[in-house]
Amino acid sequence: MRNGSVQQANFDDAYEVGKHLRKCDYDELFASTGRDPVHTTVQSFEACPEDCFIFRWERNSQPLAIWGCVPGSDGVAVPWMVAVPDAMRFPREIITISKRFTRQWNDRYHLLVNFVDARNATSIRWLKSMGYSFIQLHEEYGFAKIPFYEFVRIKPCANQ
Repeated sequence: MRNGSVQQANFDDAYEVGKHLRKCDYDELFASTGRDPVHTTVQSFEACPEDCFIFRWERNSQPLAIWGCVPGSDGVAVPWMVAVPDAMRFPREIITISKRFTRQWNDRYHLLVNFVDARNATSIRWLKSMGYSFIQLHEEYGFAKIPFYEFVRIKPCANQ
């Protein structure tokens, strides 16, 4: 992978990415929770530390993106990902990594579901490229009561 690697995330990685979030991720986390996005990033890591990873830029070991999948009940899980602005320099790598993890999670969980800020065009494009479907616009979602899309990815049938 060009200049980067995927590694198991730790608390320090979550904190570091949270401190330097892309504006769209910062805005989305705050609008959703009303809390400090650094805290929310760390809390997301703590919800799934064994299934949380980072993309690290080799040159200076800077974590560029962190993602995970929080298990729910009945085969449902919540995937998430946030990044720092420099992650946008590695779109091919991020998409390749994301597709691999999305497939792995969908092998374990029959339904992946979460919400994305309707203003976050970058994340919406990325989610579409990962095979997620947008099933509903919630006009007044979260702390800020602004539009968020609910998105899902259903486990493909075994015979497909």
